[in-house]
Amino acid sequence: MDSFKIIANGYVITCDGEDRGGGYNLLIRNDRIVEVSDKLDPLTAIHPYATVVDASNKLIMPGFINAHFHSESVLLRSRTDDLHCSLWKTDLRTQECIKELLNPLNQEDIRNVHLMSYFSHLKSGTTCVGEFGLPYTEKSFVTALQAIARTEVKNVVALQNWDQISKVSTSTGERHRFLMNVGKEEEFTVYSFENLLRAARDLKVPLLAHVGEQRGDVENVKKTFRKSIFGVLQEFTAVRPDTVFVHLNHFNNQETKMLAEAGGSVVVCARSAAFKRTGYPSLRHLMRKGIRLAVGTDWGGVDMLEELKFLHQLHLLISGIPQFSPLELVRMGTINGAHTLGLSQETGSIEAGKKADLTFFSLDDVRLPVISGYANSEMLASLLLHDLSIRDVSEVMINGEFYVAKGEVMTMAEDEIAE
Repeated sequence: MDSFKIIANGYVITCDGEDRGGGYNLLIRNDRIVEVSDKLDPLTAIHPYATVVDASNKLIMPGFINAHFHSESVLLRSRTDDLHCSLWKTDLRTQECIKELLNPLNQEDIRNVHLMSYFSHLKSGTTCVGEFGLPYTEKSFVTALQAIARTEVKNVVALQNWDQISKVSTSTGERHRFLMNVGKEEEFTVYSFENLLRAARDLKVPLLAHVGEQRGDVENVKKTFRKSIFGVLQEFTAVRPDTVFVHLNHFNNQETKMLAEAGGSVVVCARSAAFKRTGYPSLRHLMRKGIRLAVGTDWGGVDMLEELKFLHQLHLLISGIPQFSPLELVRMGTINGAHTLGLSQETGSIEAGKKADLTFFSLDDVRLPVISGYANSEMLASLLLHDLSIRDVSEVMINGEFYVAKGEVMTMAEDEIAE
């Protein structure tokens, strides 16, 4: 029997093709949105037995999509905060911690790290994560996937080694989606590319190119292959419309042009780049070429709203960085992430047919500005970026069910998560 919910009287940012915004009511059947309407009475008349959720004085948007994140970073961030990214490989404390996580005997630690990461995402209003984890063995990989599934947060996981590839090739079900990581720049070889691309084809999964984060990586590839990273990827047919490109901090204008012609998407991790001191991607060139930009928090933090705020202010600090409008940034943190991860038919916007993955912000604080009765999507996006924080997240819905209510996780005690 179908279950109906009506989310009534909310301020909504849809991030759909029309970029609707204002006072709307949402009709949800089971796990999907059926209708977005500015009239409540017809919905309640047609569905008198629907559960009505009063969203008065709440801002509702698609759940954030964090398109790139390392879950182990919730544990490692305190060890890496004061180090340039290039020094992490030689820092004994950092490497010892990674070694412990990679130890197959430490299954409980792996489980706890991923529970903490994903429940933190959930409570912060994120409903989908692009996971770029460690090269776990098969047993540890399964433990991590089980912990992620426990939280109900949607995910697209990058496969990091042949243990993980082998496990996925023999698994069934659609609880997780996957990407094939093409590997680290220092490990690029003809043999590795041929085998990884063959595995991606066999598994029918897109590629992920985590490249160009540090200038040294770019220079090393040039010395080895006598061409740029993009040229190498292009030679091995790894540049495709569904390839997920992450970072690209040191790509030049010509490479950006070639990427635009290929129809690729880029995950920008600007706030993390500031902490890691790796440099920023050429946002001006990426925007000028019309490349779709998604957003990831990358390392340590799960706060997607803070990531969008950082991007919003970056042009004030660095000359040449373009100024993004609030609505552009909200789209980067939602529907653009869905497109990048191959989930745009399922999530990322509020419209009929999409899964009901929603984040609610309370507007009850008397310090907030009064919302005009004529509020549109740009005005609501501006309110979100200028006046709200993840502490204002009141409810989070995934697949039509609430997993955060009144700011608290519903499916696991928070003190148990913290332990």
